[in-house]
Amino acid sequence: MADDVLVILQQALNKEEDRKAYYEDAAQRTCNPLAQQTFTFLARQEAKHAEYIKAYYEKMERDGIWPDPAMCDAECRLEAEEIRSVFTNARANIDGEVTCDTELSDAYAIAMQGERDSISYYKEQLDAATEPNAKAFYDALLHAERLHLQLLSQTEDYLNDTEKWFFDEEQWGVTG
Repeated sequence: MADDVLVILQQALNKEEDRKAYYEDAAQRTCNPLAQQTFTFLARQEAKHAEYIKAYYEKMERDGIWPDPAMCDAECRLEAEEIRSVFTNARANIDGEVTCDTELSDAYAIAMQGERDSISYYKEQLDAATEPNAKAFYDALLHAERLHLQLLSQTEDYLNDTEKWFFDEEQWGVTG
């Protein structure tokens, strides 16, 4: 069993490192401040995930059992407030129109597909896991990847239709 888990953890580590590299590259290639901050933030998150997975891998390789999920604790959980901070930090630098990023929608599509692939992968592992610590591990990663996808979706919506994004974000209601 430990060998199978090590293969799964190595695959997960590869996914996180590949996405980190993609996000770093995408951040350098865009001139839009929101997209830059989004991709930079996600690259840092993927680096944290890689560290988390490496620590689990080493513990599993050494001891042959799943580590206590407290080993990661709150640091591995991406919270909605962190996502909001991306918008807050970038808002001062956004001038409204995106003119230099003809391929920005492609970058977002690739990034979102990567997150969907990770969600599917971690969901499969979560469903197959029987050990409580393994379930907690995959659940933490699944939670974070879902929030990554949400962040990408929200920033893409903002870039594509800022007025609609504000309308939706502020939950305006039409009465009458």
